[in-house]
Amino acid sequence: AEFTLEQIIELGLDQFADTVMGISGAASNELAIEEALQEIDNIWNQLNIDVGPYKDKGHFRIKGTDELFQQLDDNQVKLSTMKGSRHVKAFEAQVDKWERTQ
Repeated sequence: AEFTLEQIIELGLDQFADTVMGISGAASNELAIEEALQEIDNIWNQLNIDVGPYKDKGHFRIKGTDELFQQLDDNQVKLSTMKGSRHVKAFEAQVDKWERTQ
C-alpha cells in the first residue's frame, strides 16, 4: 500500500509534524546508541590479547598493550557520551555493564 503526502494532509497528520519529528529524532538517537554498544561488543569479542610468561615464575603479562589501552580509552569516551544522552534509558543497564567491565 502506498502512503502519499496527499493522504497525510487529507488525514490531518501534517498537524503533528513536530511530534513526528521529535519521535523520529529520538528513535534515531536510540539507534545510534544501540549500534555503538554493538560495535563495542564486537570489538571486545574479536580483540586478541597476547599473554606471555613473565620471569619464569608462573606469572603472566599482557604483551602489546597499546591497542588494548587505545580501545579502552575510545570506549570510555563513547560510554560517557552515551550516559549523558537523554535517550540512553532503554540501554542504561548495558552501558552500566560496559562501564564496570572496562
